[in-house]
Amino acid sequence: GDCEVLLPKGERFENFFLYKDQLCVQEIGTGLLLFKNSTLVPFFSDPRINDRRIASMLPLSDGDYLFFAQEGEIFRFDGEDLKPFGGEAEDFTKEYKEYVSIRLIDGSIAIGTTQNGLIIINESGDILEHYNSESGLANNTLLSLYQDRSENIWMGLDNGIAYLEINSPFSLINQINGLEGTGYAALLHNDSYYFGTNLGLYRANSGEDSFEIVKNTKGQVWSLQALDDGFIINADGGALYSENDVISRISDVRSSWKFY
Repeated sequence: GDCEVLLPKGERFENFFLYKDQLCVQEIGTGLLLFKNSTLVPFFSDPRINDRRIASMLPLSDGDYLFFAQEGEIFRFDGEDLKPFGGEAEDFTKEYKEYVSIRLIDGSIAIGTTQNGLIIINESGDILEHYNSESGLANNTLLSLYQDRSENIWMGLDNGIAYLEINSPFSLINQINGLEGTGYAALLHNDSYYFGTNLGLYRANSGEDSFEIVKNTKGQVWSLQALDDGFIINADGGALYSENDVISRISDVRSSWKFY
């Protein structure tokens, strides 16, 4: 059949979006156009976006939209005016350059950058999760994003494809998080996670995944037992007791295994 070709009146068409179920076209030098009655009509023009690539345009729950400029700026658009989005998210994208973003099924937003991997944010601009080469990505440049029916994320990287199971109840914790050695024991105590490995006792604050070894606990840890206001560390070199971040020795008998 016949097809109609629409050519840019300005420099070029840069990107295409859906705005409230309407085709929205970004024309460099002109701004945003809407496709109506088989033609493109002016929609919105602003010097902050007219000459720069908008990487993504995503709806918010209140009907506003977020415009993600590839240089890192994020704008909130209410249909008439642009306002800076601000928050942790924009601080991050201004530094590491947003390239692609998608809205996730749970209402959060995934943002891929060219320099520091992926962040997941809420509608207030708070960063909920951050994934980069230090947490397992092959590289830090994300060029495309897709969420599948299982609500997990596929990432097209500068070199290869990565798969992120954000919908899994399990997380991999290993040397990337600072947790070295083979795991033998785990304990949640006073909003801190403690993991005993063959190299010592490691600690992380609740809600964080960065571990550090606890001072004076190097060596094989066999088990951890809560006791009163602290906990017992059963270790190859004997038994230790931790209370208020102070470690004291309670037995020199080697290979302490369990207290009853």
